Amino acid sequence: MFIKPKNDLGFSLNRLDKIMSRRRLSLNPYAFSDRRLLEIAMSTDWGSQIDITEIVIMKFTRLRRAQNLYGYDGIYFQRGNCEEEIFLPSGRLWHRVTANDTIKGENTTYGTKKILHPWDVEYLVGKRAFVSHLIKGVDPNLHNHLAYRMHPLRGNEANQATTIRQAMCRAKLIMLQRILDNPTSPDTLSCSPGFFDYQTRILRAMELICRFPDHPIPKDD
Repeated sequence: MFIKPKNDLGFSLNRLDKIMSRRRLSLNPYAFSDRRLLEIAMSTDWGSQIDITEIVIMKFTRLRRAQNLYGYDGIYFQRGNCEEEIFLPSGRLWHRVTANDTIKGENTTYGTKKILHPWDVEYLVGKRAFVSHLIKGVDPNLHNHLAYRMHPLRGNEANQATTIRQAMCRAKLIMLQRILDNPTSPDTLSCSPGFFDYQTRILRAMELICRFPDHPIPKDD
C-alpha cells in the first residue's frame, strides 16, 4: 500500500536528525570486548519507533499447544537475560510482510533460512538468535506486521560476539541504504526522493560504519 509522502521539510529534517542520532545506530560493536558486547545485547530491550536497528537476543523456549493441524499456535521466547516468557503467534513469524518502504514482500529470517511455514517456527525451539533489525510493514489484511532479521548464536563467547558485530554493522548499512532508496516511507523521512539533502549525512554515516571493524577489539579482563 503506497502512502503519499508528506514533503514537509521541517518534519523530514526532524525525522532525519532523530534517526541519525540514535545510540543504537552510532554504537560501534568493535569498541567492546566479547563479554561486554554480549552483556549489552543481553540487557537491551526493543528500540523505539524511530530506531532502524535492534540489539536484542531472543531465546525460543517452547511451543504453545493448540487443537489445530500443527498441534501448536505459537512459540514462547525470552528476551536477553529476562526470565519472563513472551508469547509470539506462529503467524507473526511465517506470514509475509509487505514492507512500508519498498512495498515488496519480506519474510522473517533465521540466518539464511526463511521462516515460511508453521513447522519452521517449531524449528526455532531451543535456539538463540541475535535480532539486528526489523522490517516494518503490513500483512495481507493490512495489519501492522514485522519481519525479523535473526542471526543464530552458536559456540563460545568469541563466536557469538563475532556474529553480533558482523550482523550489527550489516544491519546499519542495509537500513541506511533503504532510507536512501526509499525516503518516502512513513517510518522514516516521508518525503519524495531528492526533496532535500538527506544523502550527505547518511552517506557519511555509512562511511564511518564501514570503518568500525578497524577499531581494535578490547580484551576481556
